[in-house]
Amino acid sequence: MSKIPYGVKARAAAGAAVSTSDMVSDGVIVADYFRTGRTGFAYALLAMVGANMLFNLLFTWVQTRGIKKGRLRKVAFEVAATLTCTKPGLDAWKVASGAEQQPGAPFTPLVEMAAAKAAEVATEGVPGLVLQLFAVLMSSSKERSTLALLSIAISAASTGLAGTSIFYDSDTDPGQRARNPKWYGLVPDQGRGKAYAVILAMCSLQALTKGSAVALLAVTNSDWLRGYIAIDVGIYFGYKLVRGEYLNYVPLPFWPSAIFSTTANIIFKLVGDYTGCPSMSLPNFFGGAYFLSNLLLSHVSMMAAVWLYIGYYDDEGAGRGDKIEASTLWTCAAALTTAWVVAFTFFATRVVVPKYRRVLYNNMTSRQWCASRYLEGETDREKLHVFRTNKILWEKEIGEDVKAWTLENWARLEGEAWFDAKVKAKIPDEYIPATALQQLGGRMRQRRGSAAGSVRESMREDVEEEEGGGV
Repeated sequence: MSKIPYGVKARAAAGAAVSTSDMVSDGVIVADYFRTGRTGFAYALLAMVGANMLFNLLFTWVQTRGIKKGRLRKVAFEVAATLTCTKPGLDAWKVASGAEQQPGAPFTPLVEMAAAKAAEVATEGVPGLVLQLFAVLMSSSKERSTLALLSIAISAASTGLAGTSIFYDSDTDPGQRARNPKWYGLVPDQGRGKAYAVILAMCSLQALTKGSAVALLAVTNSDWLRGYIAIDVGIYFGYKLVRGEYLNYVPLPFWPSAIFSTTANIIFKLVGDYTGCPSMSLPNFFGGAYFLSNLLLSHVSMMAAVWLYIGYYDDEGAGRGDKIEASTLWTCAAALTTAWVVAFTFFATRVVVPKYRRVLYNNMTSRQWCASRYLEGETDREKLHVFRTNKILWEKEIGEDVKAWTLENWARLEGEAWFDAKVKAKIPDEYIPATALQQLGGRMRQRRGSAAGSVRESMREDVEEEEGGGV
């Protein structure tokens, strides 16, 4: 650690501090739930924490099962970090310090961190935050302690940290900036500490906003909550279908792609809704237009939920919490939205590098983004990146052009050192000249054996390419 820059140490320490604080506060709140007889809330929160830990343990097994050297020590270290809830800090340290992908590990530290953060949001961050907000709303005035509110704030910061890390680490990653210079580079090279703090504040406030809207609707009328979720998710999936980008960019056959894409879209929706992660503005996720409108809709939803709670919440009956005064709720809602608007405006105008502001409001579709890999590629290698995306998304528009280009240039490409078996294995048979395909035989087909293998290869090959010289 003495050889690692101060900023990296600070990021790792901040990640560990927030995660550990979240663990401690959750433990204290669980104990309080048991003490006051609200065992349902206690068991629910414990189940969420356990689900997050279970995912991390399973991911540790997947990440380390192929490691030959020092595997047991690596497993013990990762398990200890998971059980003490300091793994987010460890992941941040590995990514920020440039730790290399270990031989035998299927995923890079960046992919490992992003997966862990997404899982944390889905299994513990969002459900735990909403549960605690719901518990406060369903409590009597005497049970609404400062400790409960502090725990909610820490949970929001922990959820916000997930979105912050996903965006910050991917945007500042040298490999991503080299491969996608038009889309990665929003965070400036100078003043990154300020940028990180602003993004964390923005994402944490978004978590509180969305969580409050859901919790308020849940206590007011559960049918309204179900309707809200159905409409919100329906708009999202409808938007993806209308634009023809429901399928994810990971190259898979149709049915495996449909299953994988459904899961991925749900996770993207959760991360985008409850963290406002700026990465969701990229075409292969939300796209800028939906990203911005979704953020604004979250704040409108919170205001609507406050209005419905004030007008329709009935605190009569067993188990119904004391109604919060209208002035208090409106003040809190206005403060949340105002703080978020200030943070987002500062981020967009004073943090983001000016030429990258268009990323936040771009309207490019995922189909167009995939096709641009070929259409805008300046070198042969860049053009071939189109085969690292789902051909279902681009084949109809540019498939014939790509086929004509690969068939015409195959012989010349064979003379390039980087045009090896791994690159060829990503190219479908119909895009390969008959003579070349006959020479390849069945060797390259073996790398297309499973959907899981295709996803793993797609995530891993960027780093393998970077280590081989970049684009």
